Amino acid sequence: MLSVSFEGRGRVFRELMNRASRFPVSVLSSTLLSRCSGGYVPAVVRRGEIQPAGLLNVGFVSLQRIDGSKAKIACVLRESEVTDLISPYALPFCEFDARNRCLKALKAVASLPETAGGFVGIAGSAAMEVVTGLPYTNDESDLDVIIRDRDMKGISEAYMNLMQIGQQYGVSIDIEVQLKNGYGIKASELFIGSYTLLGKSLFDVQLLERTAVVNLLQN
Repeated sequence: MLSVSFEGRGRVFRELMNRASRFPVSVLSSTLLSRCSGGYVPAVVRRGEIQPAGLLNVGFVSLQRIDGSKAKIACVLRESEVTDLISPYALPFCEFDARNRCLKALKAVASLPETAGGFVGIAGSAAMEVVTGLPYTNDESDLDVIIRDRDMKGISEAYMNLMQIGQQYGVSIDIEVQLKNGYGIKASELFIGSYTLLGKSLFDVQLLERTAVVNLLQN
């Protein structure tokens, strides 16, 4: 996630208004321009077409729902408008109110030795709530977890620990493994024996051969 300057937010807001965005003005203004306890709603780097140097594909996720889903406001930022990077691996250690099952599960994840070692991070609605202090999650929310820099044995151990936490709190935990080649894969797919694994990067989606993935995790 990215912290964005108020000037950058204002530019994005004006551009969306000028091109008659499908989102209501109230949603755009509250997401882009309104302060919250954590400052402002951060931008999330997203997959998209390759941009010229100095431009980034991002999205802002609104707290308000449209047709039952949180609005995802896609746009392009200038690098000069980014004021800070927010690492998913720092978020488990931030202060937050464990007010529902999803966030209680996150508290438990934060206590794992893998998390303490900097190998486990969070994304999705839980990450948004930790950063902003706004109620992005509820008792039905999934907890999105990312694992990095672990071999197959380490991933298996972390996976089992996370699954136990999910069962304890009645929360679905979606685990992604970051590979050194820039792709992410679902941890559950590592253990089902398929010949290929679906890999997602910031630029594309590809089927990766299992043997290549295993080699990346061993090196």
